[in-house]
Amino acid sequence: MFTNKNSGEADLADQQKIRGKQLTAEVNDSRSASEVSTEDTEVRQSMAGGADAIFARNQAMAASLQDFQIRKMIGKGTFGKVFLVEHVTTKKLYAMKCIRKDIILENEQMENIQLEKDILRSIDHPFLVNMEYVFQNQYRIYF
Repeated sequence: MFTNKNSGEADLADQQKIRGKQLTAEVNDSRSASEVSTEDTEVRQSMAGGADAIFARNQAMAASLQDFQIRKMIGKGTFGKVFLVEHVTTKKLYAMKCIRKDIILENEQMENIQLEKDILRSIDHPFLVNMEYVFQNQYRIYF
């Protein structure tokens, strides 16, 4: 079966809109930002303290770490956590990985984290997660 390229792009755009609406509904149905677990309070305080912007894919849409509000934790790993965050101004949802620097150094993972960051920064594909922002402060890296 042959498909029109434009038709495929329209299908992808429709799917992305549907998934965006689903995520928005999940955020609205889930806990409010003030009900984030106490284990995540430390991350929230670190984000509120600010961080240096290292990278922004679109320089016209530059943001600071304080522009994002945690909605809920969506994953947890050895080196950090992944949060669903919302840009306060645009209301756009992002996944933000928060990694503690001391754990990276303790486990000698600096090269691996740098490689992950470089790969995410360099890709630009509709089916893959793209890196939009990178921030860091004294204790954590956020991307």
